Amino acid sequence: MGPIIDIFRVAQGRHEIEGHDIPDPGLTPAGEKQCTALRGNYPYLSQVKLIVSSPLRRALETASNSFPAQLGSQAGQTQIIVLPAIQETSARPSDTGSPLSTLESEYGTLIETSKIKSEGWYLKGPDTEFFPTLGKVEDRARFARLFLRQCAQKLEEDDHIVIITHGAFAHFLVQDFAGLNVGRGSGVWSNAGYRSFEFVDLEGQDGEAPLREIRDNRDPVPAYWLPVTEEQFLMNKSYATERLKRHRQEALAALAAKKEQTLSANDSTPYIMKIE
Repeated sequence: MGPIIDIFRVAQGRHEIEGHDIPDPGLTPAGEKQCTALRGNYPYLSQVKLIVSSPLRRALETASNSFPAQLGSQAGQTQIIVLPAIQETSARPSDTGSPLSTLESEYGTLIETSKIKSEGWYLKGPDTEFFPTLGKVEDRARFARLFLRQCAQKLEEDDHIVIITHGAFAHFLVQDFAGLNVGRGSGVWSNAGYRSFEFVDLEGQDGEAPLREIRDNRDPVPAYWLPVTEEQFLMNKSYATERLKRHRQEALAALAAKKEQTLSANDSTPYIMKIE
């Protein structure tokens, strides 16, 4: 057994109330209260050694509002490691981030941004690693697990790593699709809720770095802990695949509409005949 990986879903974001057309929304007042509750109820605050967050604003707000005492430059404190790989799966405005300069302006020294490759990291076009296809989402989930395993190898057995990610992506991160359906990102991760995991092989050299959930003696046992057959697993994953397919179609339709608007704007430019 090694360090514990506590995977949190973000607190309630504005898009959950106002719709998905809001670019990179922050938290609602209810979401801020969820962070306060998390801070009061999470029993491992003193054991948190690393906080890794999606770069989306609602994730960074969840991290900074929930773990203020753990963040800073004093001994025993840390920064939020911003990891683009664990952002949400769709390309909707609400799931699209902000430029690096905006993040650095808003969060300053609270965040560590070396994993962000460029100012335009947040773009989610078909030629980017963040376009919503099954292969690309699985690739970045795998990348995140390998990165987290490297981090965990440097820590002590009783240490905790906090991950702030999103309802749909969390299922890909842990490779468990129970509770996910086409219309809803997650039925098992509540806003600001978490589940605890460990690496199957902390010192492993494999290319997957699978996680295993740490189960306590709670009664009743959560439905998503019940054993599933291979057929049930594939059925659950098919919901995730269909959800991504819809997101991809939305993204392509939005790109086509934007292109059409550009062409229409160019076509509306008045033609002025020159008189020689």
